[in-house]
Amino acid sequence: MKNGTIKYQIRNRMFAELKDYNPLLIKELVLKDFQRLEKLINLDLSISQLDFDYSLLDELSQTLLVDVPLTHQKMIVSYLESNFYQITPIGGLADPKIRVNALSHLMEKGDVFVYNGSNLVFDTFGTKYRGYLDESPGRPGLHYDYETLICHNLHGETISIKGADFSFVDNPAVETKMLALGPEWKRGMIEDHSFIGSLPPTKYYEGDVVTINDEKHPNFCFDETANQCLVFRALWGADPLIYQIKLPNKELVDATAEQLTLQAKGVTRLFYNGSPPLQWKDLKSEAEFYLLLGLFMYHYNPETDSYVWTMAQAKKAIRHGDGHGLLRWKGSNFLISYMVEDNSPFKPENVADATLVTDLMLTL
Repeated sequence: MKNGTIKYQIRNRMFAELKDYNPLLIKELVLKDFQRLEKLINLDLSISQLDFDYSLLDELSQTLLVDVPLTHQKMIVSYLESNFYQITPIGGLADPKIRVNALSHLMEKGDVFVYNGSNLVFDTFGTKYRGYLDESPGRPGLHYDYETLICHNLHGETISIKGADFSFVDNPAVETKMLALGPEWKRGMIEDHSFIGSLPPTKYYEGDVVTINDEKHPNFCFDETANQCLVFRALWGADPLIYQIKLPNKELVDATAEQLTLQAKGVTRLFYNGSPPLQWKDLKSEAEFYLLLGLFMYHYNPETDSYVWTMAQAKKAIRHGDGHGLLRWKGSNFLISYMVEDNSPFKPENVADATLVTDLMLTL
């Protein structure tokens, strides 16, 4: 946030789910919407304070970065949201990844901070499991969840709050500590220091093909062919361990290890046993599998003071050897690098080449 403005990434939700779209149509839509917006806002302004550079429209990801005056922020955001735009503030502490990353470095046991007008004492961060197949970077195991702060009030009552609700404005001492860190902490992700320990022993991996063998299970079927299911997730915090399995009709149901029988080894099990498949449908499928394994890291973008990138910015970084590809995730684009062994059959440089030549966009 600088010069009285805040930077937003905008994306029209009407076209967000379309696999095939006309980039020129998207650009025309954005142009008309912003021309109407400028006329609307300028009705009560002596001079125009809005100067949108339409050439910055990232046609591939359908996003545009704009600087919005703080004086008219609420009006502009309300207008855009009512016209089916997804609005995401980026840069500085407005970027959720930067906010969480900052808290992971700043908060120490015993720190007192203000929350909703009351003093709280920070105890620790929450924890979460990352499975063998997930959508977040980091190795499988138990990790600190830096998005959750476990605290207690002056009466000794335990309180859990979200990092997104932490107010740096109400806690200038914490913000001062953040500024003293320097800029380098933004270049390392929280997964670098979140790992606590390994996963509990597991009988099945995500992607294994199984059948339900327990006749008392509501989804049991005597026809093994019709009964084949896919292990989707493991609920690691459950005791005993619960597996979420996907039925042929795509419904998710729970089952224990004793209620299942392995029919075919999935690609995740093959990877962790040292024998990943040698042939893939295409490079995109292979690259996205290694993303799900968590073998990647995000890159900080100094141009936006966030982890958000445009295709043009990502290509420039890749040409300089500072990344492998662009990941489109939850409405934003992230430059990523793969973290694989040199002898891995997967070659990240192929992803980099495809990104530069064909505008390859990875998804999860």
